[in-house]
Amino acid sequence: MIRPILRKAIVLGLGTALCIGAAGCASNGSSGSPSGVTSLVVYSADPVGAPAYKSVLDDFGVKNHVSIQLISYPSANFIQQFSSAVNGKSQIDALIANGQDVRYLQSKGLVGSLGDSINTGDLIPAAYEPFMINKNLYAVGIGGVNVTAFIYNQAIFDKYGLQPPRTVDDLIAIAQKLKGTDVAPVSVPGATTYLWPMWMMQMLQQTTNNTPTQTTFSTLQTGSPSFDSPEYTAALAEMGKLGAGDVFANGWQGLKQDAAVSLFSQGKAAMFFGGSWDIGAIVQQAPQMDIKAFAFPNFVPGVTSTAFGGAGVAAATYGKINSSHKALTDELVAYLSSAAVDKQLLGELASIMLPTVKSVAPPTQNALQTQLVKDFLPTESTFLDWYWPKQVTAAFQQDMVGVVAGSKTASEAAKDVQAAFVAEKANGYKFN
Repeated sequence: MIRPILRKAIVLGLGTALCIGAAGCASNGSSGSPSGVTSLVVYSADPVGAPAYKSVLDDFGVKNHVSIQLISYPSANFIQQFSSAVNGKSQIDALIANGQDVRYLQSKGLVGSLGDSINTGDLIPAAYEPFMINKNLYAVGIGGVNVTAFIYNQAIFDKYGLQPPRTVDDLIAIAQKLKGTDVAPVSVPGATTYLWPMWMMQMLQQTTNNTPTQTTFSTLQTGSPSFDSPEYTAALAEMGKLGAGDVFANGWQGLKQDAAVSLFSQGKAAMFFGGSWDIGAIVQQAPQMDIKAFAFPNFVPGVTSTAFGGAGVAAATYGKINSSHKALTDELVAYLSSAAVDKQLLGELASIMLPTVKSVAPPTQNALQTQLVKDFLPTESTFLDWYWPKQVTAAFQQDMVGVVAGSKTASEAAKDVQAAFVAEKANGYKFN
């Protein structure tokens, strides 16, 4: 989960078009383009990253004598708003998409094969393997790879004599110890249902004995284990255990992402679980706070918790692009995945990332970032909702809230997810 890019919005690029590039934004474009193309339009699912993308797209525009328009929508709303542009037959040339959406977009013919335009030799596997479909590459990760982590406020842990929890029972015990204080155990963006699947992945990582991706592929390809099997049901049941243990901040169902981040950065919560996009925002908001990370607490003996992650965003060529724009747009996507651009984006995007290009050195700006890059990123698995069908992801998003709140059992939720998968297959879904 781009990872999910729901970071706090800024004015630049929020659902509006940005015409960029020193080649100019005149309506007649640039007459000096060797390709004959005068303008390109790029749709992005990362409004907060717009200034960084503006810079690199501007460079490409200057070098190729073409004007580039950047249109950005928040990740949670991207598919809906992008679909309006598709239905309106607007000019679309390239996408900077949430990695979670690539397979869906490909299934609808909205991203095209990149052919041999991308040299994957210098890319880490996470930058291209999730986007290989039927042996064709449809997107490439740019701007670094995200990671999930549990973090805690050392000052709060010292004040209340706490230790980083190794098990779910330890986590619940901390919640009990903090009762009656003005400090919440875990700040969670419960109202941002888009993010709940990250918790499910961590639970599945344990119930599948550290084979979450292989199990997911088997479920999607063969139907076994099914989404209502013991592996999935037990993972959901553990979420219910966290809810019953009062692990989450009071009013968690009404906390949106920015509010949950602020609750922790203001010292009103002891812990926070999220992606490096959130953690980077917390570091920015509370630069003096002593923040450390710990592995996701275990509940299955003998299984070592590992993180999840994926490319921050994925660049792709529009599947229904004007054929005369295809070659130049493929060049643009290749440029966005280059070492020079990777290094530039890592320096400008406010997140904690591992480079997508092997030859680019990881940034190490503080102790927390060093810890995540060293201990969490190297062993992470790709976000599972990058592979799940859209309706399966939606079922997890909605039903997990009910399980945590105690209004739905794990078994009921698992059956809902399985029903969503069966419906997708009836509508022609096939995992490739």
